[in-house]
Amino acid sequence: MSAPSTSCRINVFWHDGMLNHDTGKGVFDTVLEKHPENSDRIRNIVSILSKGPISSYISWHSGSPATIHQLLSFHSQDSGCKKVLVLDIDVHYGNGTAEGFYRSDKVLTVWLHMNHGSWGPSHPQNGTVDELGEGEGFGYNLNVPLPNGSGDEGYGYAMREVVIPAVEKFEPDMMVLVIGQDSSAFDPNGRQCLTMDGS
Repeated sequence: MSAPSTSCRINVFWHDGMLNHDTGKGVFDTVLEKHPENSDRIRNIVSILSKGPISSYISWHSGSPATIHQLLSFHSQDSGCKKVLVLDIDVHYGNGTAEGFYRSDKVLTVWLHMNHGSWGPSHPQNGTVDELGEGEGFGYNLNVPLPNGSGDEGYGYAMREVVIPAVEKFEPDMMVLVIGQDSSAFDPNGRQCLTMDGS
């Protein structure tokens, strides 16, 4: 059987340095265990992709920072936005993204997430309603911690009563949606019970 044509192939960009990211350990149901996004899991994914049934459809490439020329093949030097909204419904607070824009009034970050608290020294943020940003960014980080099992109705209520008014007031030029699948009713750990209708 011949290899699939180039147009039918999946391009995967990979660098072994990804395995160096230490996600640490956490407590799940009172048991101390590795974070789900650990290097063993990534190794398994890479192994399945390289040896599994779709391996002949994959083209592997080394990851590298994009050049200006490459960026301009898709983006325009004019594609700059004065105000950007990041809306995230992942089960976990996007603390890394929040930290990156915590002092900016140009990016409104809105998080609908499980009320999980801090994950320890590596993730000291709690994702509570009083984490609002600092300096010029005060008021531009909006946490909506939700109880387990909030489901479609809970997320819908939060969207109508909190998120939509904040977005309309901010008037962003661009919206970035982060739709974490762990809020799905099918996720065994997320417990937020969102269905396809809700998301």
